[in-house]
Amino acid sequence: MVELYGQRYTRKQLMRRVGQLSQVGGLRPFTFAEGPARGTLGVEVRSGSGFNYTVLADRGLDLSLAEYRGMPIAWRSCVGDQPPAFFEPEGVRWLRTFGGGLLTTCGLDSTGPPSEEQGRQFGLHGRYSALPAERVKWDECWQGNSCILEIEGRVRQSAVFGENLVLSRRLETPLGESRIRLRDRVENAGSEEQPQLILYHWNFGFPLVDEGTRLFAPVQAIVPRDDESARGLKRAMVAEPPARRPEQCYFYSLASRRGWTEVALVNERLNGGAGLGVLLRYRAATLPHFTQWKCMAEGTYVIGLEPSNAELLGRAEARRQGKLPTLRPGASVEYEIELEVLDGKKAIAEAVRRIRE
Repeated sequence: MVELYGQRYTRKQLMRRVGQLSQVGGLRPFTFAEGPARGTLGVEVRSGSGFNYTVLADRGLDLSLAEYRGMPIAWRSCVGDQPPAFFEPEGVRWLRTFGGGLLTTCGLDSTGPPSEEQGRQFGLHGRYSALPAERVKWDECWQGNSCILEIEGRVRQSAVFGENLVLSRRLETPLGESRIRLRDRVENAGSEEQPQLILYHWNFGFPLVDEGTRLFAPVQAIVPRDDESARGLKRAMVAEPPARRPEQCYFYSLASRRGWTEVALVNERLNGGAGLGVLLRYRAATLPHFTQWKCMAEGTYVIGLEPSNAELLGRAEARRQGKLPTLRPGASVEYEIELEVLDGKKAIAEAVRRIRE
């Protein structure tokens, strides 16, 4: 059954009360009409619970704006939404079109810092997020008395004499619920073995991220990226007020439970003291690494939670250390992540209990 506004409805009961589903939730495609993103295709998702987000079909089906009951969840950079045509792959110029948003996917053949390998230049975090999806479709599908808002499509990263990697993505949000299930399948459609790296750059900002916001995770070890990160290690999992300070980055070793790893970002002061948070839950077997990006800078105030299939060494260093994941011709790998909004003390306490166990 669908739960809306504190009541439960069968499909028949709900549709007797509305002229069409869009009155309470659903999917709405649109095209940006002005500014840098003019002409870019997006799909607005309204879950009916107050959880709304935007999918950018022309940016690899990544996620842009996200809010819960009028409160922003996602961090938005000063860059804003950009079309794929403006992407600059060299060095760290990836940052020129990094709009933040709820999710920016990094890969598919390189993640982490720029590097040079076998005569090829690989820029920061790869080129996936600048690739438009194809065969994009969306639907509001009833399964008995439950309704699933679903979007799917395919993204191909390819080059003559190079890689031919195809990512098939499916996003699902049940009507009346505040969660997203993301399922990706990456296939090597080429005739040679290819490196395949992926990182899910989930970005959270104000007001969810504010002084005192805390990260909960089943930590086994934390390694700071550099000296600046090491200086903040004792408070790595707690947000500070914005100030003129550099970014920090931490690499975590996390425990899993029944094949899943869970982490939560919680602001206990929101909702009149009842608290608000987000929970990330992902398959540990295919995403064994986790990075926290913590930037408490004025104007760039964000915490990134980033599951990945490899350490963020850069492609060349990963190969040198023998840590470069590859796919054989015709082989594929699947990734699965769920995001859930934690509304109130009960939901937060239950999530934190599971993480601590």
